[in-house]
Amino acid sequence: MNRMKKRVGSITRTVALGMLTLAMFACRSAAPQDDADPFASASTADVTFAGGHGASCEDAVIVKGAKNETEGVKAEYEWIAREYPGYQRGSQSLGDCSGTGADVIEITTREGQKLRVYFDISDFFGKY
Repeated sequence: MNRMKKRVGSITRTVALGMLTLAMFACRSAAPQDDADPFASASTADVTFAGGHGASCEDAVIVKGAKNETEGVKAEYEWIAREYPGYQRGSQSLGDCSGTGADVIEITTREGQKLRVYFDISDFFGKY
């Protein structure tokens, strides 16, 4: 009986330690998303922007001069970082603005405002 109580106590401590370890890892802070750069190897030196401020299809930011989709998307995030320092990334989706391809990127500004930013991607969409 004593052996059984010791074994149950040992198992209980092991389970509690495991749960504490999981809780510690689950509570750790994630790195800010705008610090991660999945496009590090792409150069955007030749990319320019025209159009509007990206608030809608009609006001889309036009991305020009990207050699391929990787450069174009990297340039989009660089534009957002300049316009909205400290932003947090949300989703990114492919949209259609009156027959023109568009990237629609959802962000949260440093002030907590949720926005959709529209980019006209017709200059680089489909280029690999």
